[in-house]
Amino acid sequence: MTCFAAAALALAGVFGLCGVALGALAAHGLTDSQKALIETASQYALWHALAIAAAALAHDRARGWSRRLFAVAGACFAAGVVLFSGSLVALALNGKGGAAPVGGTAFLIGWALFSAAALASLRHHRVDQE
Repeated sequence: MTCFAAAALALAGVFGLCGVALGALAAHGLTDSQKALIETASQYALWHALAIAAAALAHDRARGWSRRLFAVAGACFAAGVVLFSGSLVALALNGKGGAAPVGGTAFLIGWALFSAAALASLRHHRVDQE
């Protein structure tokens, strides 16, 4: 396993843990508006923890540009979790949190790069089979 893949899987584990902790926080003693924000932050953190893990595992198997694209996609997912989910938590708990749009954009860029990496891998696979 590459160093990137190992680090990304560890980060995915941390974000998964945070997602579960946020879900537990949402279940206890918050107003309805706080609860909704925390639940959304939790869901995005959990789903993107899985996306980071997928990008790490794909990176480990990929070659060339697709390998780089999977790495950048994983980094975008991580940035999105910090900026989007973190911003929603800050907004819920102290009324301040303006980075959610930047985090959402990082998620979108990550998914576009993930798709591009998969297509690049398919191209490498076809060339290898010819």
